[in-house]
Order: sequence, then C-alpha cells, then structure tokens
Amino acid sequence: MRHVAPLRDGGALHPYLHLSVDDVIDDLTPLFGRAALEDPWRQPTFALLRTLHERYGVVFSLYLFRTNGVWNLDGVDGRHRDAFASASSWLRFGFHGEDAHTSYGRGSPPERAGDQYAAVARTIVAMAGEEALDRLPRIHRYTGHRDVLRAWRRAHHGITGLLTAEDDRSDTYHLDRRQRARLLALGEIVDEREDLTLVRTHLRLEASSDPVGDLRRLGPRSGVRVFTHAPLLTRPDVREALAGVAAWAAAEGLVGAFPADRIDGRR
Repeated sequence: MRHVAPLRDGGALHPYLHLSVDDVIDDLTPLFGRAALEDPWRQPTFALLRTLHERYGVVFSLYLFRTNGVWNLDGVDGRHRDAFASASSWLRFGFHGEDAHTSYGRGSPPERAGDQYAAVARTIVAMAGEEALDRLPRIHRYTGHRDVLRAWRRAHHGITGLLTAEDDRSDTYHLDRRQRARLLALGEIVDEREDLTLVRTHLRLEASSDPVGDLRRLGPRSGVRVFTHAPLLTRPDVREALAGVAAWAAAEGLVGAFPADRIDGRR
C-alpha cells in the first residue's frame, strides 16, 4: 500500500471537512408511501442538514441500511429525485449494510454481500440520481474481508474506497496492524492490490465531550472526517455538537468536500 498525497488546486492546499451519518433508514420512511411528505426538507434530519449546509457550507454523506426489519428500501421510488439530485453537491447517499445485525467479516458470503451492495446502490440512483451516490462509504462495524471488498468493487456503481475507523480496532476490514497504524498516521492509503483507497475517520461525534477541541488537537490536515449515527440526531446535544463542528470548520476556512471527490484522479 502507498500513501496518498494531498490534493492541491493551483498549488494551494484546501483542507476540507466531511460529515457523515451512519445507520440511516428510519429517516427515509416518512418520505415514501401513501402518507409521504411531499417536501423531503420537512423531515427533521434532512431539514437540519440543509440548514447546516446553507449556514456553513458543510457537506454530508448518509450511509444506508437496506432494511430496519419492518420497512426496507424496496419502498423507495423517484418521487424526490429532483430535490435530492439538485442537492448532490452537498448531500450524498451510500451503502452501510443490509441491517443493524449484518456484518461482513470472516465467513460472510461475498456473493450475498455484493448483491446487498448492488441493491442499495440501485435504490440510491433511482431515489437521487447517480451523482448522489457516494462510492466511498463507511461499512457497518468496519467489516469486510478481501473477497467481500472485491464483490463491492466489482458491483455496478461499485466502491472506489472505504472510510475506516477512528481508532485502532483490530477488525477494520482486511487491514493488518501495520496498515492500520500507517492509516491512522497518514490519513489515507491506497491498497493497490485491491484498487481501493482507505480514508481514515477522525472523530465519532457522540464519543467526544469536546468535539471542536479534539479536532483542533489533530493539527493541520488535508481533510477531516467526522461522523455520527442517525438515531442520535434526535438528541439536542448531538445536534448542537454537529452544528458546533460545522461552525468551527467554517471559521477555520475548511471547505465542505467528499473524500471520493478528493481522491478522484489521484489513483
């Protein structure tokens, strides 16, 4: 594996912030079906994200489960496609997993994992357009052995990379200890064997008592990646922390950007 050099535009480095939300499924249910909202921005989570984007210029990726056990993405159609497609410069959707109980570690069948990825990717394209598909997602529990990663990469609209853990957990995809250490130190590495870029997550929002202080202590970075989980966005403290990070990024001159866009053309 090799290190990825920071992206430069005209010789000037533009640090960026990427915000993402895992475990997304319940927030979509009010948007589809007989009693669906006509305006997706009236749904509380989507309203919050749009407000933060308009105020601070931040961007968001939402990583989806296919099902919550009661409702699944088969109920999604293109009724909000225009709204989501027009927002794809700041709001994108990606694969997170089949459901909260499914992981992709040792023994997970790659064919099934590939089918699950492809089903979610098709839904996202139908719901929001191809430009709204984030092909560098964060997978549930950071699981995925090599054959699973290959199935995801080879799928239609397959992955180009993955967001990795904010800590040195031992079960981060297929990475060994040395690779995890390099990733934590460097922020991004390319797995040339698998043709994938691995991009480190920096902060789990709800795990920090001082998110802005923790981000300041990281020091200068070409990019900062922060995430939380959809069910927690009902908590006022998490919403306030998210807004605080967005305000800090704007004050520091960080631009909103997606990791997938920053690696495009560098591999």
